[in-house]
Amino acid sequence: MEANHTTGFQWQLANNSDGAVLELADYEYEPSEAALAGIYGAGGQEVWTFKALKTGKSTITLEYSQPWEGGMKAAKTFVLTVVVK
Repeated sequence: MEANHTTGFQWQLANNSDGAVLELADYEYEPSEAALAGIYGAGGQEVWTFKALKTGKSTITLEYSQPWEGGMKAAKTFVLTVVVK
């Protein structure tokens, strides 16, 4: 998911409706080529990896927010329902 940590924003896991079905396994921030080249304000990608634990359904909600007190919350929201068979 596109993100720009230079603005203080990052995606945060707001909800995982069934942690017995799906769990967060890994999270990485990958700066863009422009950011690696030193261009100020360049963003990157956040990569979220979830692990299926058993059959069922879980809905995950991610919010693009500034995590500190007083920071902007939920500027964007991403919701995904995952069905594990």
